[in-house]
Amino acid sequence: SRMTTTSTALASMVVAYLAGAVASALAPSARVARYVAAAGAAVGSLGGLTLAAAVLATGQEVQLAFPDLLTVAGGIALRLDLLGAFFLLLISIVGFPAALYGVPYTRAYDGRYSLGVVGLTFNLFLLGMSIVPCASNVLTFLLGWELMWVASYFLVMTESDRVSALNLNCRCEVRAGMRRLATGSNRLASASTASSCTGTGGR
Repeated sequence: SRMTTTSTALASMVVAYLAGAVASALAPSARVARYVAAAGAAVGSLGGLTLAAAVLATGQEVQLAFPDLLTVAGGIALRLDLLGAFFLLLISIVGFPAALYGVPYTRAYDGRYSLGVVGLTFNLFLLGMSIVPCASNVLTFLLGWELMWVASYFLVMTESDRVSALNLNCRCEVRAGMRRLATGSNRLASASTASSCTGTGGR
C-alpha cells in the first residue's frame, strides 16, 4: 500500500507537469495559459513534495519503469532513493511558490510574449529538474538533463531583448559538458560489462 502511494505520487508529478505544459500551449488566451500553467506546476510540485517526504520518512525507495520506451537504450527507468528524495524535496519546495507567484508575475507579459510558451517551458523545466534526481539509468538522466536545459534556455530567451551574447557561450559549455558526461557514462558501462563477463568466465 505504501509502495502504491509513492508510485502514484511519482506518476502524478510527471503527469501534472506534462498536463500543465500541454494545456498552456493549447490555451485559448493568455489569462487561461497563466492559470493552467500554474495549476500544472503547483500540482506537480505537490506530487514531488509528497513523494520526497514519503521516501525520506520511510527510507523505502520507489521505482517506476517503462522498459518499452526506447528499449534499445535501456528504457525509461525512475528510482528515488534517500539522496534523490532530498534534492527532489528542494526542487518541489521552490517549485510550488514559483508556480503561484508566476500568475501575477507573468501578467506583465500580456501582449509582449507568448504566455502559452512560457507555461509550456516552465512546466517542462520543473519536470526535467525533477527527473534528474529520480533517474535510474544513463538514458533517463540524459533525457531529464536535456529537457531541463532546453526548457531553461527558452525561458531565458522569452525576454530576448535582455539576453546577452553570453547565451551562446553557455550553450556551448553545457553541450560540451553533456558530451563528456555521456562519454564517461558509456565507458563506465562498458567497463562494468567487461568486468562482469570476466568474472563469469573465471567461474
